[in-house]
Amino acid sequence: MVTDIPEDQSASSSRSQLTLAPSTGRGPRAPGVRVLRSRLGVLAMLVSAGLFLFLLRTPFIDGPATVALQTVALAIAALVSLALRTKASLGWRRLRTIELVLLTTTTVRLVGYGYLLVRDRALSGNTLLALGETYQAVIGMGALIVLYGMLVPNTWRRALVVVAPMALAPFLPMLVLHLLEPDAFVTMAGVYDLETISNLVMTLCVAVLTATYGAHTTHSLRAQASEALALGQYRLEERLASGGMGEIWRATHRFLARPAAIKVVHRDRIDRRDPAAAAVVLHRFEREAQATAALESRNTVRIYDFGSTDEGDFYYAMELLNGLDLESLVRKNGPVCASRAIHFLCQACDSLAEAHAKGQIHRDVKPSNLFACKLGRTFDVIKVLDFGLVTRAGSEPGRDARLSEDEMLGTPAYMAPEQVLAVTRMDKRVDIYALGCVGYWLLTGHTVFDIDRPLAMAVAHVKARPMRPSLRTEVPIPADLERLVLVCLEKDPDRRPASAEELAERLGGCADHGGWTQEDAREWWLRHGPEHVIDTPIQRL
Repeated sequence: MVTDIPEDQSASSSRSQLTLAPSTGRGPRAPGVRVLRSRLGVLAMLVSAGLFLFLLRTPFIDGPATVALQTVALAIAALVSLALRTKASLGWRRLRTIELVLLTTTTVRLVGYGYLLVRDRALSGNTLLALGETYQAVIGMGALIVLYGMLVPNTWRRALVVVAPMALAPFLPMLVLHLLEPDAFVTMAGVYDLETISNLVMTLCVAVLTATYGAHTTHSLRAQASEALALGQYRLEERLASGGMGEIWRATHRFLARPAAIKVVHRDRIDRRDPAAAAVVLHRFEREAQATAALESRNTVRIYDFGSTDEGDFYYAMELLNGLDLESLVRKNGPVCASRAIHFLCQACDSLAEAHAKGQIHRDVKPSNLFACKLGRTFDVIKVLDFGLVTRAGSEPGRDARLSEDEMLGTPAYMAPEQVLAVTRMDKRVDIYALGCVGYWLLTGHTVFDIDRPLAMAVAHVKARPMRPSLRTEVPIPADLERLVLVCLEKDPDRRPASAEELAERLGGCADHGGWTQEDAREWWLRHGPEHVIDTPIQRL
């Protein structure tokens, strides 16, 4: 149950003061990246210290080969430690590569060092001393496994995948010895009885289980902490939706006690993707906040705040809406009457008219981006959402916000022919076409073309003539409204209404305009509760 949202008289004046981070695709390091880098730095420092201590004793006990091996391993570990302490930008993939280098170096050093020592001890007849070296290797690797599990952020599954092969390393010197020095292997084989092997295996199993459980516990605690995270002046309370790279949370301003919806993009998620794709996601997010904050229409979702955390997550706070989008409304309750459809479309026109006046084209007008809500004591207020694909009027189509070669800039069921073809400069009439598609959906409960394949549906908008809405529903549709919807769906932009203002004026001239009253809306809401909470589409995140 969501409480009504108080009017914020300062919201409009504060929008012009929003400072948006540049969309470089880098930005501050994200929580996962920052923590991973810090923890790897600690692990590298501890490994370097351990290798240094071993190197101090090596010249007095072992030969030049072991000294060389120890020196190389120490040099690599030290370089890793220094690299993690520099100010150079290191993304998720690079940090995981550095992690692999550090663990591989340590493991190879242990196998090589263990082989050299066991071979020398076996050839000299000091089998008990060689057995002691094996125990030392098991204890050293067990300590490294436990440290890794406790320090480095991982899920338990990934931790298990990493540490399980490491647990085999202390036994590899014997395998190498068997392959390269068969006589020495026969000498050592008599020392490793069942009890000894059981003790060694048990020690490493305990280390692996401890590391896996430690990773699980640490990961769970970090997840719980993130849910209690405060973004700016907002306290996150409940996750409302989640996408590939972002989330929407119900939140409350800590001082004003004003409810809000927080839309978050997590940098640690997008950093795992292609750098170009990450830059596009952040650019879309930033552009959406800028475009929405510049609009003052009551029918545009309001932006309260925008920023980034110290850890690198980008977010913006918007009004928390009490209602449901028009796609859900029709799916759950069937087509709406003509007067209510006109009521919805006129309000969408108000938002888009202001956007068009500022040179913005929405490019993704669709039922799921039009939200019917209860605002104060007023019912059926439309809010236009998701300006993530907004572009400047007259701009070249191009791939300014494309994540892949195959991604369409828009939703195929609501794309104008010129938007599908992307061969001419688009203008505000692509949004007029989309509003015609929305009107078709509201009146019939069907998209203009019911085709499963997105590409085929997009092609139909270019070539096929839409069926009259009245032929696809039993709900009566007035002839004047049907004609206007079909005019909005003209293939030639010049034959559509020239602007959102003109469309609103022509909707106002329909016979059913004004037939849907506040009393009708109030009764509908009381009958079709319970209330719903905003679920802004974030699939592109």
